[in-house]
Amino acid sequence: MEEENIINGNCWVAYFDILGFRKLMKNFPIWYVRDVLKQALDTGNRSNVKCKFIFFSDSFIFYTSDDSPESFSCIEGTSALFFRSMFLGKEKIPMRGCLNVGRFCADEENRFFFGQALIEAYDCAEGQNWIGFVLSEKTREKLSSFESAGIKSGYKNRYREYKVPYKEELRNLLAYNLNLLTTIGNTGQARSQQYELLRALDHMKYVAQMLSTNDYEEIITKYDKTEEFMFWLYPALKEMTKNRVQLER
Repeated sequence: MEEENIINGNCWVAYFDILGFRKLMKNFPIWYVRDVLKQALDTGNRSNVKCKFIFFSDSFIFYTSDDSPESFSCIEGTSALFFRSMFLGKEKIPMRGCLNVGRFCADEENRFFFGQALIEAYDCAEGQNWIGFVLSEKTREKLSSFESAGIKSGYKNRYREYKVPYKEELRNLLAYNLNLLTTIGNTGQARSQQYELLRALDHMKYVAQMLSTNDYEEIITKYDKTEEFMFWLYPALKEMTKNRVQLER
């Protein structure tokens, strides 16, 4: 009977962590850190029942019980909304994330969670040198096999192939475009939301500047690379922000 309650097979797994969490813990009051975590947990717990959610410290994980197209639709939509909600939420939380597929084991009763899919998602997320959410190479391959079988998915409007910055390389991955209104990207409403994303990034960068000391350039580079991605996605945004005043520490 116990085996019936254990997930053990190929599953979708998404891993997220908060950029700069160690410095946040060191330099900000505990009530602020608590509010940051509560925002993330509240958002995660509102996920679809088919998509499981767990967390520890500043790590947040979504997973499914299989690697079916239906489970992908659930976890992809949930993960994208989670990342965007953190980006635009009250506390403006910078995150890195990756959605992967592969072997995964979850014994929920005993709180055991492990597997190659989780390890690879962790590596893919932690290695990113910006704020972003990506689909791993294995995820892209799996989605291609779905499409070859005639199974369509609506994820393509939310991701663009991009040379994602890693600490020692660039990786061609499908990166989340941050804006759910890309299908009407030239409307006033879409442009307004795009500008809102940039202002949120300015706020996160301002907080990072306050926390940075000896590694200032290394930390700020992550925010600059995120801004480059946003301007690449939405060229009109760069023109709109010529006169914007950025927050400075």
